[in-house]
Amino acid sequence: MAVILDHLLGWPSGGFVGVDIFFVISGFLITGLLLREHERTGRIAFGSFYRRRIKRILPAAVLVLVGTVIAGFFIFNKVRAWNTFWDGIWAFLFGANWRQTVVGTDYFAAGGPVSPLQHYWSLAVEEQFYFVWPWLMLALFALTGRLYKGRANPRVVAGMAMAVLTLGSLAWSIWDTATNPSVAYFSTFSRAWELGVGALLACSASILPRMRSSWRPFLAWIGIAGMVASLFLIDPQKNFPGPSALLPVLSTALVIAAGTGTSEHKFLWPLTNPVSRYIGDVSYSLYLWHFPVIIFASALNADKQGFFHNMAAFTAMLLLSVFAYHLVEDPIRKSRWLSGERHWLRHVSVPDSYKVTALAALATVTAIVVGAAMVAKPPVEQGSLAQPAAVSAPNPTASAATPTAGPEVTALQRQIATALSATSWPENLIPTMDEAVGNHEAPAGVAECGKTVAPSLTDCVWGDVDAPKTAVVVGDSVGVAWVPALMGTYAKGDWKLLMRAQFGCPFAERAAKNETADCAKHKQATISDVQQIKPDLLIVANNYPDSGDAPAWARGGTAILAKAGAKSTVVLSSPPHDKDVQKCYKPGSAPRDCVSVVNSWYTDLTFAERRAFEDAGAKYVNTTPLFCSSDGICPAFVGETPVKLDQVHMTLWYGEKVAPALNELIRPLP
Repeated sequence: MAVILDHLLGWPSGGFVGVDIFFVISGFLITGLLLREHERTGRIAFGSFYRRRIKRILPAAVLVLVGTVIAGFFIFNKVRAWNTFWDGIWAFLFGANWRQTVVGTDYFAAGGPVSPLQHYWSLAVEEQFYFVWPWLMLALFALTGRLYKGRANPRVVAGMAMAVLTLGSLAWSIWDTATNPSVAYFSTFSRAWELGVGALLACSASILPRMRSSWRPFLAWIGIAGMVASLFLIDPQKNFPGPSALLPVLSTALVIAAGTGTSEHKFLWPLTNPVSRYIGDVSYSLYLWHFPVIIFASALNADKQGFFHNMAAFTAMLLLSVFAYHLVEDPIRKSRWLSGERHWLRHVSVPDSYKVTALAALATVTAIVVGAAMVAKPPVEQGSLAQPAAVSAPNPTASAATPTAGPEVTALQRQIATALSATSWPENLIPTMDEAVGNHEAPAGVAECGKTVAPSLTDCVWGDVDAPKTAVVVGDSVGVAWVPALMGTYAKGDWKLLMRAQFGCPFAERAAKNETADCAKHKQATISDVQQIKPDLLIVANNYPDSGDAPAWARGGTAILAKAGAKSTVVLSSPPHDKDVQKCYKPGSAPRDCVSVVNSWYTDLTFAERRAFEDAGAKYVNTTPLFCSSDGICPAFVGETPVKLDQVHMTLWYGEKVAPALNELIRPLP
């Protein structure tokens, strides 16, 4: 429920730790089953173990995968629908976490819309753990059995091995979180310690009954308090999962330990009442269905999200989960399928007690969601940017689109005005909108340089290498995207153009909460290059941060410029962060669905940047007139060219189109 509330309402902010709590429970349950089987039979029947896992996991998972992929082709544009299809393939093969790792570290895709199957990453981590741990247990039991002639206690052997693995995984998680946070979040190696803590509890389950009964309520409520506190205290951008996940993981371990080895559970009534038990029964189906419902509801009703939207989405996911549990998940789990028996659905019935409990659960949980919706912030998809309301004054483009704007900017503004009057998508768009949203923001040669950490002075250079004048482009993916447009002026004649922009690495001090080691290395190398080259022109182009203090962001940019010490500097504002075309362009959409308005969040950042950089002696260019009308209204296409491929980055074709206007804005400086 914490995960669902977080994804649906954005409250509680740390609701995602429900997954970490689940990992501990899973490690405890599955390891306990394996240990008891070995103690009872002297072996681990892998065939039976994996058949049980298939029966428990696959039917409900496949039902959601098939339903989501089919729905995607009706609700999403073609590119997003096919991405969902491939997400489904990876999820079916229990590789969703590595798929998300690749997407999360691919800056061509990182700014795109969230996959409705992204939540399958946790299922993949769990199953990958169980592809390894049972075999390791068996190998250890066989080895110690030979060495100690059967005198070794299997629980001690497994516990010692898991203690080593858990500590190793925790250490890796802390290191990986500090250096590669986008990888650490989805990595099995960075998450295995959470399942390991549960496995350690299972290994020690034989001594837990000795615990004093007076200790149990005390430990249980400390654990519950810790789990609840983690929902509000943990920030995914700060040391998560290592070591911040220690709070929910150890708190969960306390609750499990308090309840293990005793039949008295009154002190755990929040978890053992009939409503909680029923929610627990349907929780797997509820987890599987909740995220596709949220993403599809957002895609279908993007501009009208609120209380009734959230309640409709919650009701839909709950009903789907209840029906899926009683008609698919539970009957298959209890059937003799994979045991030689057939016709497992011949007699499917739902007990009356479950029907009553389902109604009680629906009423109780609905009340929780209603209460949460009253205090929650508007929902924000992970990876998207929260956009404040649009402002009409001051004119966001007035300072850049001055009355003395040149002919190229003026001509472009006319085309933008024409595009805003369109009532249907033009048939002659080059490329088509589907091709645009599925493309990259830079050609192959430029894109490869954007992934290179600290290139040499002879790499990523365009134009005559002996040209007397040098321009250097620095920044992140926005800087990379501007390079093709700048080549027409700064990669010919007396100019050569060097690119030192890197995907995901803004050229600013302390630009990200979890800056990677590669980014820090790249920025330091870039500063050294600029100091050595002493370019005639330094062009800075960064994507704006999704949160934070605008003046602080501007100060971070001027601080790094002071270190670089270029002769002349031009700073390009980020393209307006408007609607994401990957979301607003879909079957049945019209151009007006993708028209947006420059908002106060963007205006505040450009204002802070202009003041800071001009005070530092740099020329500041507000790029808004290249994308929006003089009133700050921005179309999805201009002329015959799509503007954006996502929320921020322009298409390759639009970069070529606006190159003359961009260079007209920069030209007075050289």
